[in-house]
Amino acid sequence: MRLRLNKFRKKVSNGREIAFWTNKDNLKAKVILAIRAVISDYPSGGWIKAENVLEETLTNSSEDAENSFKDIYNELYFVLVDIREAIRNGDSMRINESVSKAESRLRKIYYKAEFYRYSKKDEVNKANTIINQWNSFSRYYNAFVNAPDRMIAEAQYNGKKAEEKFNMLVDLVVKNL
Repeated sequence: MRLRLNKFRKKVSNGREIAFWTNKDNLKAKVILAIRAVISDYPSGGWIKAENVLEETLTNSSEDAENSFKDIYNELYFVLVDIREAIRNGDSMRINESVSKAESRLRKIYYKAEFYRYSKKDEVNKANTIINQWNSFSRYYNAFVNAPDRMIAEAQYNGKKAEEKFNMLVDLVVKNL
């Protein structure tokens, strides 16, 4: 267990600034200092008022709003094709880049679905189904990739399930194009 914890710590701290603490007061001080550093390093104008965003969103035509789901699905489809090709080629760098792009598109779908959750329930249900399918694929794919030995039966099972879930995801996206 300790070995796995150390491995995890090494993995998450690689290339990132980290800090350790010994008690809650020490942690509190480090958090305050980190927040102050972010504020001074990245000054900003402040929050955007919600009514401005809502007003801007509501002025968009409903036709644009309907097409935007399809536009995002279209973008997602091409990213999924790229992921499939990268997996086939074993190109882990390209897989990571494509997964980041896919997650960006899925966040767009999620936020759009949240916005329309009361007015466009069919679209929201489709969007949630796609997001759930991605999560299912990710769970199996990560279990396969992180297996110490990918040739054991459990890893092989996770790999097959990931492929199955991925294909189902692509089919779902294609149906909504």
